[in-house]
Amino acid sequence: MTKIEKRLAERKLTLPNVPMDMKYWARCKRVGNLIFMGTTGPWPIMNETVKGKMTGAIGRELTVEEGRFVCKMSALSMLAALKTELGDLDKIDQIVKLEVCINGAGGESTPYEQVADAASELFIELFGENGRATRSITPNPSDMAVELDMVVSIKG
Repeated sequence: MTKIEKRLAERKLTLPNVPMDMKYWARCKRVGNLIFMGTTGPWPIMNETVKGKMTGAIGRELTVEEGRFVCKMSALSMLAALKTELGDLDKIDQIVKLEVCINGAGGESTPYEQVADAASELFIELFGENGRATRSITPNPSDMAVELDMVVSIKG
């Protein structure tokens, strides 16, 4: 078991199966030591509390806590895609850029920051300071509550 997989297991987190064979776009695109990742949501939602609630606006159909859960599941989906791409999550050097796309009801930004923090917190727990990425929060035009885009650097 790799170091990162051990940390996931300690937190009782498992990586979902994420489809990699997208017809017109790549889930991961490697350029040098960077991997650019396309928008990914939660695959699948793995908790009874938010079952059926991966879509809709935070602040309307989902609470902030439910949004945080969807965000964390989206982060696990990104890691699952990286594991498929790299074979080993320990090959990740650092999370460089994280874009959190949130479907929100509008209004103050604090709840959206709290939702986005769920992914940032997970990456820092797993990768330490190398999990602290630059981050932007953008509106999500789809009905998915939270989706992520990322850029990661890999070792060697």
